Amino acid sequence: MKIACLHTAQSNVDVFEHAAREVGIPAGTLSHQVMPHLLAQAEAAGGMTPEIEKETIAALAELRTDADVVLLTCSTLGSAANYLAQDPGIVRVDLALAQEAAAARAGGPVVVLCAAPTTIKPTAALFRAVAPNAPLAVELIPGAWDAFKAGQLEAYFAMIAERAQQALDEGAGCVALAQASMAGAKSRITHPKVLTSPHSALHREWTRLQSIFGAQA
Repeated sequence: MKIACLHTAQSNVDVFEHAAREVGIPAGTLSHQVMPHLLAQAEAAGGMTPEIEKETIAALAELRTDADVVLLTCSTLGSAANYLAQDPGIVRVDLALAQEAAAARAGGPVVVLCAAPTTIKPTAALFRAVAPNAPLAVELIPGAWDAFKAGQLEAYFAMIAERAQQALDEGAGCVALAQASMAGAKSRITHPKVLTSPHSALHREWTRLQSIFGAQA
């Protein structure tokens, strides 16, 4: 079984490998392609453009030729996966996150935290589509993305963890960390209702693959 990941940040390779170990996925199952220029172009344009979307779709389709599952790990580019939605093997990781958050909120509001400004619009649209009647707040953490881009990961995770804990203290049913790069903040919070896209997507897809390949064995 092969899972290919399309990233826009090199640091997300380690993020997904770490999450895979925690999920129980064997070493060597994941492969990684990093295309940082896609996110850089989206940031320069203020969001997704048809040109960026076209290149992202082509990259996903190419990876799919040699993988059982392809994960699009960049939430800013998530809409590109929608054009390939007829293929269950091409997955935007924040979809699994949104679905888990909707199930986990237990009556309280879902608070979705974002770091990159370009993530706000596609993330809000996705979460509202998954659970249109659930109370929802999508927030940008001021200064977090600047810290990430400057390589100040400890400060980045600290800001995320602080806001996540505040949201829980204020009554959030669950807190979803919208971007894969934010997953490192989870270790700073003991609350079980802090959800991350690498864990949500890898757990769901690994379970699905095991059921498919087990049935074929």
